Amino acid sequence: MADLEVDTVLLAETAGSLGMLLHEFQRAADIVADAEPAIGRNSLLDEMRAFVDEWTHNRGKLLASLQAVYEAATQSRAAYLRADDDLADSIRTAVEAGHP
Repeated sequence: MADLEVDTVLLAETAGSLGMLLHEFQRAADIVADAEPAIGRNSLLDEMRAFVDEWTHNRGKLLASLQAVYEAATQSRAAYLRADDDLADSIRTAVEAGHP
């Protein structure tokens, strides 16, 4: 029988990275607004605004996908940790009851 190995640290790191990406994509318009004073009024600012405006729809779809993967990674990690804890409890109970 094959052993199931799950890298829960990797799942946590993945969820963390996805969470950061979600945060950055959600605040894309704010990033442009925050940069305006440093950029001033010029074509670069106009291009940045156009990019944010054009990507509103696609960014929404991407955010939904990122959110789904984030939730899957987070929930999978929690489920694997619960299953591991439950298995350990079952083994401990069996050993304590004298059933090796």
